[in-house]
Amino acid sequence: MTFKILKSIPIFLVWLLILELGLRVFLHVIMKLPITAPHELLKEGIYPEVGFVESNYKYGKENFNILLLGGSVINPKWSDLEKTLGKNVQLHTNLNVNVYNLSMPGHNSLDNLIKYETLQEFNFDVVVYYENINETRVNNIDSAHFKDDYSHIGWYRNIYLIKKHPELKFTVIPFFLNYVVDRINMKVNRNKYIFDQKPTLKNFDKVSPTNSAKTFRINLSSINEIAKQKKENLLLCTYAYYVPANVTLTGFNEDKKYYSECKLSSPVTNLGNVNNTLKSLKLQNDVIRMVAKQEPNVILYDFLSDIQVGKLQFCDICHMTPVGNKLLSNGISNKIINQVLLKRVLDPS
Repeated sequence: MTFKILKSIPIFLVWLLILELGLRVFLHVIMKLPITAPHELLKEGIYPEVGFVESNYKYGKENFNILLLGGSVINPKWSDLEKTLGKNVQLHTNLNVNVYNLSMPGHNSLDNLIKYETLQEFNFDVVVYYENINETRVNNIDSAHFKDDYSHIGWYRNIYLIKKHPELKFTVIPFFLNYVVDRINMKVNRNKYIFDQKPTLKNFDKVSPTNSAKTFRINLSSINEIAKQKKENLLLCTYAYYVPANVTLTGFNEDKKYYSECKLSSPVTNLGNVNNTLKSLKLQNDVIRMVAKQEPNVILYDFLSDIQVGKLQFCDICHMTPVGNKLLSNGISNKIINQVLLKRVLDPS
């Protein structure tokens, strides 16, 4: 009997190995899990831009490092902010100016908080935050099912699952089982969850544009707490947007006549109900100003008040033309040069 048991152990281990490899391949296909290093899923699969920053980070006092946190508006595919900001600041210092851009389409304050937390070991002279509108997507659900931690959204449920499974360093099996159970629960209770970025609701009567503002404030304050602990400067920018007066945006091609022609643009209806989106934008800009007012270490750049919004500056409600991007870049550059770079020159320690 004992011999049979011992003989079956290698067979069991072989099947266990096959199962492990199979699940790693499956998870690689559906969520970009690194097959040989599944514990790096958060940095390499969910947020690969974090891994890129880690690989390209420049150490040394001769470097002046800028970190950009945001969404598509300042992502390199939509904007040249990363390049122009670096050039502008470089003109005012002999230090090597390096700009690290973590801004990705669709990412909101929670994504940016998680990414910033992941980079705890890396130091930046200034952290720039420019995002607001992606927050509004989380509101596209009956308020009774809204979760302050955004766990009513499939994307963030995946992230919370990853954090619950430190054994990913060795095996993906417990994580996979947890993932399957969670997805079944979501399918059974479809009305309680948001599965993807684009809103699918037809009726927005029970949707509140105010829900995201509370979490937005918590996330910005958490980003600031990290910045304070690391003694890094945090620059918060109010978010600029443009809706023509006396115009009802529909999300169809007819909206484009109100904006400049650009290679890339996004209909406002991708974010949800237009009125709700506009209310959320205003509330969240108020949150940005409030956090900056209450936290002495935060630098505020009130871009919305600084820019004259119009067709010349915008491709759609929030993505900007080269003219708009130049205004944003110049404004951020001036804040960094006058309130961060000058301070470093006067106090090099």
